[in-house]
Amino acid sequence: MAYQTESDFPTFANGDVAINLGAGQRYVLHAETLRRGSKFFAERLTEDQTPVPAKKGKDVQRIRWRFELVERPAADDTGPGVLEMLELNDKGHTVPHSRRCPPDVENGKMPNPIYDHYRRVLGALYAFTFDVAADDITEVLRDVLGLIEVGEYIGCVPMIARTIDLALVSQGVTLYRSISGNPVAWLSLSMRVQSEIVFREGVIHIVGKWNALSDQEKASLPAAAHEVCERKHTILDQAKAQIEHDIVKHYPPELERCADDGTRAYNRQNYGNDILNWLAVTLFKHWYAAALVGDKNRHAKDGGFWLYKVIAEGGDAYLTNVDQGAFHKRFPMSVKGGQVFAHHLSCMKEGVKQYVEPLLVNHSQLDVKAEGVKYLTCTEVNKHDLPWYVRDTTPFGGQPSNNGGFDEGIQGMQYYEEEYDNEDLYDDEPEPMPKRIKHTH
Repeated sequence: MAYQTESDFPTFANGDVAINLGAGQRYVLHAETLRRGSKFFAERLTEDQTPVPAKKGKDVQRIRWRFELVERPAADDTGPGVLEMLELNDKGHTVPHSRRCPPDVENGKMPNPIYDHYRRVLGALYAFTFDVAADDITEVLRDVLGLIEVGEYIGCVPMIARTIDLALVSQGVTLYRSISGNPVAWLSLSMRVQSEIVFREGVIHIVGKWNALSDQEKASLPAAAHEVCERKHTILDQAKAQIEHDIVKHYPPELERCADDGTRAYNRQNYGNDILNWLAVTLFKHWYAAALVGDKNRHAKDGGFWLYKVIAEGGDAYLTNVDQGAFHKRFPMSVKGGQVFAHHLSCMKEGVKQYVEPLLVNHSQLDVKAEGVKYLTCTEVNKHDLPWYVRDTTPFGGQPSNNGGFDEGIQGMQYYEEEYDNEDLYDDEPEPMPKRIKHTH
């Protein structure tokens, strides 16, 4: 078949498949191209499903298959409608009893978007790229969903996925803000077009919000995505438990009474010199115990975000001068003693920062501080976490490995999964873009 240009689309002179969507939207395309790119057409464009003989000689305009959109959603609704193959006689004419496309009288109204969705998806089968509505994220999402529904219906999502992914990512912070607001819906969408960036963002925000999500929201996730999120949450929760335990065990090193060689040097006077330091430790541990008992730790709806955040900030973020004043009402001391006490408390706060700082790392594309996000976004999502990622386990010159996965765990204070290689999640070079089908509304 000769190379087809965009200028010939959508009615090729030598096409053998006619598609009528209604409202004057008629296509004459090639069975070979449709079979190659669409599961829907591959199952229907067979020799045993048409009585029309193949083209011969100058008979280049004979239509061998006809399709009509016999059902379509309302202009303000979604869905691909029903594309049905018509019964033909041996001349290529439709038999009288065939179901036909219902009339669509626009009368000045906005045209049904389904026509434009079909136009762009069918064009993608010819490797023509297309535009996606880009005025705002709501319009982008509506347009993308329409394209996905048509793509899923005719079985050609891989042909349109890259363009959709690029259109979403081009929204920048608007997209990332929208994902943080509704990560469940966006994660489900990412599975339909295999968008690495949207999937990654969705998992990060879902894991951060895990304790606040309802069982119904979690159950609505695709099974493969749910497995990834639950696994990431479990890993993070185990790390937080270890970190909380490490804080409980923390003491300022100057209070220890064991020398480097293991010998111990202590007496009552020696301990007595550190009484104000011990009082500062006592106040901190009392405050921390109250936070744990009050479920402000990893069991909280925010996943412990508030607790870890104030510990990481230190200073006046918690146990302020007012709080210390209340302590001194019960345990009064001189002005100088109060100053020494405050210094030791400040050192204690500085000493525990190290434990929670990894939890406050942001791996999302969103500026969580500027957006006021109040949950953790420290989850790492690697290429191996993508449900559609297939790892080549065949050794060079050998047989496939029996190792079907990767061992995961936490080592020491690390809250994240080990990186098994340094593959960049987004290291693919962009493919050359062919001519573009313009978005018509």
